[in-house]
Amino acid sequence: MKKFLIIAVTAAMILSLTACGNNKEKPSNDGTKNEVTSTKPVVNAVEFQLKDKVIIDNELIKLTVSSLKINTSGNLEINFLCENKSAKKLNLHVKNAAICGYAIPSAYWTQELDAGKKANSVMTIGKQELELAYVDVMDEMTLRIAAKAMEGNYDDIMEETVSIYPTGLDASKVVFKDRKPVEGERVIVDNEQFKYIIESVEYDPNNGYVVRLFIENKTSKYLWLRWDELSVNDFMIGTSWGAEVLPGLRLYTRSIISSYDLEKNNIEKLDKFEFVLRASNGDDYFNTPDCLKERFVYELTK
Repeated sequence: MKKFLIIAVTAAMILSLTACGNNKEKPSNDGTKNEVTSTKPVVNAVEFQLKDKVIIDNELIKLTVSSLKINTSGNLEINFLCENKSAKKLNLHVKNAAICGYAIPSAYWTQELDAGKKANSVMTIGKQELELAYVDVMDEMTLRIAAKAMEGNYDDIMEETVSIYPTGLDASKVVFKDRKPVEGERVIVDNEQFKYIIESVEYDPNNGYVVRLFIENKTSKYLWLRWDELSVNDFMIGTSWGAEVLPGLRLYTRSIISSYDLEKNNIEKLDKFEFVLRASNGDDYFNTPDCLKERFVYELTK
């Protein structure tokens, strides 16, 4: 139940960061308009040969991937055939997903099933999420799938992590690509537990300033990260950010310094922002002490 609450809290935080500001443009540091445009690779529309692959079959559920494809809009669609083999009403859900070693933080899927019933269900991962994770191949996908009984305390009663191979490769032949450094990026933390990089800070007229982040969890435990005490040009603002990175995975994500916060403090141009980065490394968020709590100042290049 605790982990489910944390996932819900993290999802709520992510949603809160994507609220749109107004459409007024602001100048970049050099006086020109610097709008965010996507240069990420996009997987071409394709239907993979993976068909009717049973990925979980235990005393509670049977879960089959009926098909998997990238549709003409660039979204990933995974079609599941779900079967509840138990005598209880169940909720099946994906808690986390990763493609070739890179986490997809917004991956979401849930399906309720009455006792003894089946259902066809579709999980969709949007084109923007694939682009954010720099997905250009689909050789491997990892799903962390759980089931909870829809009665009592609603705790998960089953959790399994499974890997599927849409292009037909086996685990021994899948190669996870290395990350390409970004010009101008700044390494904030690089220790034995994790790497934390600010790749860029760009102005988006629809949102505010977009802080693009890369995180690598080097350990075999969960990594929990968040910002505290965020200020912009020495003004405290209400923006919050947090992320969970699964053991051994890498994550591209972002934080939004919103137009609302900037305008409220009469900030026309972001010169610097300051934050306390807090990190904890362990399987239980509530009972894991900080492994890092340090203040950082990020100044934009003049």
